Amino acid sequence: MNPAEPTPATSAPKVRAASPDESALPRTDDQRTLRAATRAYARKKFNGPSRFVETPALGGLVEITRIGIEKATSHAPMTRVQFLSVTVADDLLRSATLRLSAPDREGRPNVRLIHTLDSRVLIGRKVYPVKVTVREMTDGRRYYDQHTLIKAETPAGDAGIDGSRRSTIRPSAGAPTDIIGATGPEVKPATAERKPQT
Repeated sequence: MNPAEPTPATSAPKVRAASPDESALPRTDDQRTLRAATRAYARKKFNGPSRFVETPALGGLVEITRIGIEKATSHAPMTRVQFLSVTVADDLLRSATLRLSAPDREGRPNVRLIHTLDSRVLIGRKVYPVKVTVREMTDGRRYYDQHTLIKAETPAGDAGIDGSRRSTIRPSAGAPTDIIGATGPEVKPATAERKPQT
């Protein structure tokens, strides 16, 4: 297939969700504190050989660099959940399925393809579908670029922290339910507002 044409992925099974150590970051909403803590944690974790992650969906290694982590943590504002998901970028890559491979929209001459992968992360009993982006260079090297959390999936009837019942967030009409990350608009995974029952 011509690398200049988008390559859709075949239908893939659900993948297991990555689950970060929630004690890796301080319990705060302060953006500067969370950003600094996430970057420091990532520098230690993705150092030396551990920065190269075998990614079966792409058939080889993907390198997690400082630049990729900085890009993933530079969006504002971000929630603690979003910062926590960055700490398991390696697990997101390992468990991902390929959604699409396409030429770089920015037209950078050293970028051969941009791969979009689907993965999941489990944080606080909620599963967040994740869209992961990987840059493949003309020399064949692949780099983690960033990822985006999609609206959380909560098991039906799951009790919240306060004991109240929460309903499942369902995919939009006609959306495939067997491909993780293919549902709904990208949103910040903040606590959803509940409508009062009448």
